[in-house]
Amino acid sequence: MAVARLHQEAGQIDQALAFAQRLMELVPGAYVVHELMVQLYQAAGDLPKRDAALAELLAVQRNAMDPDVRRRPFVIRDRIDVPKRSILVQEMFETGGTDQIRFVFALMSEAQKPENYLVVRVDPGLTEAWREAGILGPDKQVFSLASIYRKGQASVRTVYEVYTGPPDYDRVRTKALEVLAGRAKPYSGVAGGLAVPAR
Repeated sequence: MAVARLHQEAGQIDQALAFAQRLMELVPGAYVVHELMVQLYQAAGDLPKRDAALAELLAVQRNAMDPDVRRRPFVIRDRIDVPKRSILVQEMFETGGTDQIRFVFALMSEAQKPENYLVVRVDPGLTEAWREAGILGPDKQVFSLASIYRKGQASVRTVYEVYTGPPDYDRVRTKALEVLAGRAKPYSGVAGGLAVPAR
């Protein structure tokens, strides 16, 4: 697993896939290997294989003997490597409710600790306002893509995009990469704190 990760971090996705596929043969039910396959197919740009690997990962999770694996509320579906850091993307399982989180992009420090976040979640305020204005039906919700980062003792939230209904990952990923590259203009709040250097 470590060898596949090293190749992944170096951008050597074909070599990482070869190691991960060998691991799949050795331990076909290993949750972390299935999760890695989803990330590697994403990095390779092979979206049909990524989607198939994600479906397999969810099946492995549902049928896992380990109750901790079955109870996990998310999968790490993507890992975006940038100089000296990485962005781990969690896809949260649908929980319903008025504050549901869909995706979390965690910008990791060099020490691999989360520093800042981009979060896609239900926006209760916008949902209510749009319903009252007749823009949104009673069975729909507005999701927002917002950065959350520390500035001194405070957390700063900046909204970059809104979606009616749960958004597709590829659409969110494209916008998130624009935000992280410093190319996206915010709808509300102040830009800053999240841009990472280009590779």
